[in-house]
Amino acid sequence: PEVDMWSVGCCVAEMATCQPLFPGDSEIGTIFKILRLLGTPTEQTWPGFSKLEHWKTSFPQWPPTDLETLLEVRPELGELGLDLLRGLLCLNPQARLPARRAKAHALLAQTHAT
Repeated sequence: PEVDMWSVGCCVAEMATCQPLFPGDSEIGTIFKILRLLGTPTEQTWPGFSKLEHWKTSFPQWPPTDLETLLEVRPELGELGLDLLRGLLCLNPQARLPARRAKAHALLAQTHAT
């Protein structure tokens, strides 16, 4: 399921950077760290998110960073690695990269070829 692919994305990012992607000591703190990095969802990026049970309209509105900060920490991640992470760490589970497509991603194909 797509929820598992989110976890894969977190693990890949943490292995690439050697640090937790969303370090937090509370549920809301972790959610805010996710939103600061990936941006607060909108109805365009995640239709129906505003109807989620625990969503609050009072949550801060952050623009997405496009994960570029990961390249600053680990430039060797490269554009292919960043592209894979963008697909895996998509907030909208319906738009998240499914396992079959992740497995066929160019970064993994490149890794298997070497």
